[in-house]
Amino acid sequence: MPRPDRNELPSWREFELLVARIEQTLAGSGVSVTSPDRIPSRITRRMREVDASIRVRAGSSDILVTIECRKRRATQDVTWIEQLGCKRQAIGASRTIAVASTAFSKGAILAASHYDIDLRVLSDITDEEVQSWILPHSVVHVYKSCDLIEQPEIVFYEAKDDNFNSHLPTAGTEGVDSAIFEATDGVTLTLNDLWLRADDQLKIFDAVPKDDKAHVCRLSLRPSDSLHLCTRLGPRRVHEIKMALSLRWKHEQILLSDAKVVVYRPADPNDPMRPQVRAEFESKEASNVNLRFGMLFEPDSTTGTFSIETLPPKK
Repeated sequence: MPRPDRNELPSWREFELLVARIEQTLAGSGVSVTSPDRIPSRITRRMREVDASIRVRAGSSDILVTIECRKRRATQDVTWIEQLGCKRQAIGASRTIAVASTAFSKGAILAASHYDIDLRVLSDITDEEVQSWILPHSVVHVYKSCDLIEQPEIVFYEAKDDNFNSHLPTAGTEGVDSAIFEATDGVTLTLNDLWLRADDQLKIFDAVPKDDKAHVCRLSLRPSDSLHLCTRLGPRRVHEIKMALSLRWKHEQILLSDAKVVVYRPADPNDPMRPQVRAEFESKEASNVNLRFGMLFEPDSTTGTFSIETLPPKK
């Protein structure tokens, strides 16, 4: 019996053929393909079924890519994409690819952009695109964030005959970046400087979970050296500084698709130098130190160089 034309096959059979092609394309690359698959929800711990999954080991962690197929022939609507967005978040998939045999509605396309869902029409998927699914499409910049949640309390030693009832203790400056302290070497310090020193010495952030959530920390600092508070009546030695802080390891996702790309090639076609591609992308959310990531590689090459540099703090 002659094999039916692929265009006449039911959409689910087409998806099965796609899974077989994925397995063949990624064979030997340390990738596991499962269809269908059941993955526990991080929220409810119940098993959630996906039409197919791709797992690849990256360093000490696994990258999970899920593939969902719509069996209907009509234009795919926004409801399905919203459901996939919630499922992707629940199971912790790095990437979810929604595959349909027909086009997607305008609402579905907008929802996919919001939920970071990749949309693909079944007949348009190439082997090269399948290989790109297991590559990272973003990096996450994890950085420290610290905010005062209460007015800090500064306890200092008064001198004889001091009367602060009619004087503000500090010399008219406010805020964590005001130089209201003076060290023994004459260097002026801010409240932020003291916090950074305390975190460096006590490793306070090491105890904060890296879950992108705020955690309250109440800190009591007693300077070991002779730290002075600059008051209107002159410097006074500090006994204790109490602070209530909101500490958080913030996660900023940086899409590789947002990278600035420049291609360098010699003007003379006879020049043996091969073209070079330079891609740069930056983190932007950190208030102290942001990073610029750079990749330099030759087209069609499997190797390249990777660089990281720090950017000046925001003013």
